[in-house]
Amino acid sequence: MNAFKPNNSGYKKDQDPDNRFFKNKNQIPEKKEFTVKENEFPDLTVHKAVTSTLNPSISFLDMMKESMNVEDTILEEPLDPGWVSIKRNKDTNKIEWKSGSKTESMKRIEYKESLNDNLNYSMHKAINTINDNNIWYEDVYDEIYGEGAYSILYRYDIQYSESDDEDKMSNDE
Repeated sequence: MNAFKPNNSGYKKDQDPDNRFFKNKNQIPEKKEFTVKENEFPDLTVHKAVTSTLNPSISFLDMMKESMNVEDTILEEPLDPGWVSIKRNKDTNKIEWKSGSKTESMKRIEYKESLNDNLNYSMHKAINTINDNNIWYEDVYDEIYGEGAYSILYRYDIQYSESDDEDKMSNDE
């Protein structure tokens, strides 16, 4: 049997969607009465003591000229650091990008990018990477074949001959 059919024996009447909110279908919630005091609301009429500040002698054309002048003199607000404003220029129909000042993280990224253009820094970075990889390779080799196996096979001790020692002493004098 389907559990969702109303003729099911396990169906409960209190789960009927019509009976969820009211115990009795005929029961209607009571209406609440509100007390409204007259002094709680402000007066919506204009007092006679207030005089109108409008100047009826100004024509519509003069008002439009003033509003056009105001639009021309509006200064654009500066943008927050990291924000970019993208607008289309109405006169030239081109897109204009205006960006705020740079944030600290943007300054760090720009500094790192400028370092990549520096040849000394690039070479230093490449040599350190090679050195780190060599140290890692030597450690892995020693773990596999035993301690000191890499240095026994691939390194050699520098041995000086006696003639080299004599040449050094003669140069010092």
